Amino acid sequence: MKNAEIRDMFYSIDQIMRRQLTPNERSEVLSWVFEFNLSPELIIKAFLYSVEQKNVKNVNYVGAVLRSWYDQGVLSPEEAEELMKSSGKAYTAYRKIYRLLGYSNRTVSGGDREIIDRWIDRDQLDLDFLCEVIKEASKRTSNANMNYMDTVVKNLIENKIDTVEKYKNYMAERASAKASNAESQSTSKSREPVKTGSKNRFHEFEPKRDDYSPEDLEKLLRSKK
Repeated sequence: MKNAEIRDMFYSIDQIMRRQLTPNERSEVLSWVFEFNLSPELIIKAFLYSVEQKNVKNVNYVGAVLRSWYDQGVLSPEEAEELMKSSGKAYTAYRKIYRLLGYSNRTVSGGDREIIDRWIDRDQLDLDFLCEVIKEASKRTSNANMNYMDTVVKNLIENKIDTVEKYKNYMAERASAKASNAESQSTSKSREPVKTGSKNRFHEFEPKRDDYSPEDLEKLLRSKK
């Protein structure tokens, strides 16, 4: 467990299995790494495949999956990913969407699975469209979870936006309208009269023109005494 890569592998496996492996199960997994020279990343893929696509949480089953892959010449995580893609449309959707949300090695929850299945099966939405929507929507929130994404997708469906092209046009029109509105507000503010503040009696006083002669001023001063 001093090996960081091995430690991270077991952490990912525990997350996928939703429990900690027993000591015997850990020993079995370690034998795949050190006796059969399989990479931790490939082993994680096998656990993901077994749990998500086959719904089997059994270490012996995962071992059987790895042996099958080995016989087919699948020895890298990338090759395993391609094999899993070809064997399940739903699985591909789960993994792509979860990767965009930053959940690469997390098991798809039951609730998230239902949402994605509905998008793919009932709503007949293209995966490229969903990925584009999720990628853009993630930039606008700090809480990019599936419930938020489901709200975004539902709103787009209601507005008959269901392809990548329609979505890009929609976003472009939205950005243009936002820029136009900001420019309009800026112009409106620049036309407002400048406020100089309230005037007191001193400000309202306007000195009269000096029409007094020296004699008049002298008389005025004497009368004040």
